[in-house]
Amino acid sequence: MGEYKIKSRFINDQTDFRLATSGIAYEIKKAHINHVNHLDIGKQIERLKKDDQFPSNLDYIDSFYDQKSGLSGVAFKDSNTGKVTVGFAGTNVNADGLVDIVNEY
Repeated sequence: MGEYKIKSRFINDQTDFRLATSGIAYEIKKAHINHVNHLDIGKQIERLKKDDQFPSNLDYIDSFYDQKSGLSGVAFKDSNTGKVTVGFAGTNVNADGLVDIVNEY
């Protein structure tokens, strides 16, 4: 099995930071589920930025995925403002929807 590649569907260099953070949170959750480490997630985000598929001013800080609850989140720092934005991924039926649903009840 190859390493999971983060995709930036509908995100580009001009995407609002809130939408970009929210949109990429699901992809980063999938990366964690597929055992991609933090360093490689950061490298993939940098590649997306170089390809104008993610806002160049958003720097990946960290992310997490709790396998038991299905909760995940990601933090980016805006290099223009110095502010940090945190995004959380909800239930993702393409990744771990069953875990999220089972733990909900």
